[in-house]
Amino acid sequence: MTLQYSRFYQLYAAVQLVANDETYTRESLREALTARKDLDANLPDSEEGAKDVIEELENALLIQEIDDQIQLTSETELPQNSRLLFSGKAVSESIHTANDTEAYDRILTNLTYAHPELLNIAKEVYRNKPLEKFEIKRAIAGYDPFGNKLNDFTIDIGVELLSDADVIRKNNRGYTDGRCPITLLAHLIYEEYEAVASGDGNGISEQELFERIELMYGIEKSTFENHLSRLQRHGFVTPGSYGEMTLDKAAFNEARIHE
Repeated sequence: MTLQYSRFYQLYAAVQLVANDETYTRESLREALTARKDLDANLPDSEEGAKDVIEELENALLIQEIDDQIQLTSETELPQNSRLLFSGKAVSESIHTANDTEAYDRILTNLTYAHPELLNIAKEVYRNKPLEKFEIKRAIAGYDPFGNKLNDFTIDIGVELLSDADVIRKNNRGYTDGRCPITLLAHLIYEEYEAVASGDGNGISEQELFERIELMYGIEKSTFENHLSRLQRHGFVTPGSYGEMTLDKAAFNEARIHE
C-alpha cells in the first residue's frame, strides 16, 4: 500500500467534512475538498490531491464507502486484532471537542498502521538526529516494512506527514525528534527489547529498557511511562516480578508496529 500525496491538515479537514454532513458521495466529497481554499484548492493538481486524501483516509480505516455514500468508520468496522486503532467516529469526537492534538494522534495511529514505513522514517531521525532529507533517504531507501516500500517519493511524503504531526521537527541543521506517538515508542521498545533480551522466554528490566531508549532516542520518562501503561492495557507488554517486562511479539506484528 503506497502513501498517497496528502497532508495532515487535509486529512483532518476531510474527516471534519464527513462528520458534519453524512450525505457525501466520493465525487461530492472530492468537490468539497477542492473548494476549500485553505486546502490548496487553487493548485493545478488539487482535484487529484483531493482524490488522494480520500484514498488515504480509506487506507487508514477512517472512512468507508457504503451504498455510494462516504461514511466515518465505527469500531465494529476495525480489524479485531487492531488494539490501538481508532474509528473515524472516534477521530471526529476529538475534533468536535476541539482537541486537535488528540485528533492528530488518532489519525497518526491509523496512518502508521496503514503505512508502517512512517515508523522507520521517524526511528531513523530519532536515532541519528539531526538529519537532512537526503541523509534519511540514504539510510533507509529500499527498506520495505510489511511490504511497503521506502523510496524517494514515499520518504518525501512521510517526512511531510511526520512534520505536520510534530513527530519530527525541522531546524537549520535538519530534522530532529519531536512529540513521540505511541506506535513509534512501541516500535522502539520492540527494537531495544530484541537487542537486550537473552531469549524469547526472558523478560528485561523496565528501567533498563527505558534508560536504553532514553540514551539512544531521547525519549522522556513521562512519555515512556504514559505510552507503556497503554501498551500494557492492550496486551502488548506484560509486567512481571522484580520490575521486569515481556512482550507479546505477535501483537506487535498484528498491529503492524514491528515485523
